[in-house]
Amino acid sequence: MMYYTMKHQTSITIEEEVMHLVKSKMRDGTFRNQSHLFEFAVRQLLLGETKEIEELEETNEEVEQ
Repeated sequence: MMYYTMKHQTSITIEEEVMHLVKSKMRDGTFRNQSHLFEFAVRQLLLGETKEIEELEETNEEVEQ
């Protein structure tokens, strides 16, 4: 079963070089559109940071014991 969530419109400003990379990924079919690419990138960044923070917290707990 697939769940859909409400989407929120936003606006960002990016460097021209980044925009060229975005367009390249859309042309080669990696992403459906800009929103798909940016949502994927933000999700990966935030999930990666969450994982790193959890690992750091686990390491700190081990050191304290």
